[in-house]
Amino acid sequence: MENKLRTILSRQEIYKMIDLWGEYIDQLHAKHRNKDIYKDMSLEFRRRYRLTLSSGEIRTRINNLKKKFKLERKNVLSGRGASKWPYYLKVHKILVEGKPSRLGESFEESYADEEEADNTRPCVGESFRIPELLEKLKEDEDDASSSIGTNHQGKFFEEEFLKIAKEEQKNMKKYFENSLENEQKIIKLLEKNNDLISQLMHKA
Repeated sequence: MENKLRTILSRQEIYKMIDLWGEYIDQLHAKHRNKDIYKDMSLEFRRRYRLTLSSGEIRTRINNLKKKFKLERKNVLSGRGASKWPYYLKVHKILVEGKPSRLGESFEESYADEEEADNTRPCVGESFRIPELLEKLKEDEDDASSSIGTNHQGKFFEEEFLKIAKEEQKNMKKYFENSLENEQKIIKLLEKNNDLISQLMHKA
């Protein structure tokens, strides 16, 4: 008999799943094929929270969280403001803050191997809901359409930063030049004013 996946998870239940994911993150990175780890996570989730999620559903939900975080992080880094996605900070803590040994690598490089392992076929007895499949396909299309920009993202941001810095430098230089010019004009006006006062005093 096939395990039925839960149709809906509340926000608090997703928070709990993310917390559990954080506890197993090192084990997931240590093994290329981590089907057994997801099974352990499923058992622990049921034991700790009395909630039933199959190993396949946990794997799918984690993949979706990673892809959503990738898109949200791209928007944040491009200057579109803070993310309003409710799980952003928790996932950020796992994928970015929790990986000090990978800070020198790009986000895509850090998790390429893990995503390749996660995207295997589900075990017999596991199924996927249609909405999740549609969401996954849509995310894959979005990733494919933006792959060029993603590959050159780091260089693009560096060039944009340098461009902005140069513009600011020009503006500051112009500001100080204008300020100096205005000060010189004021000094000349004061000198003329002093001359007029002196002439009037002599006439008096």
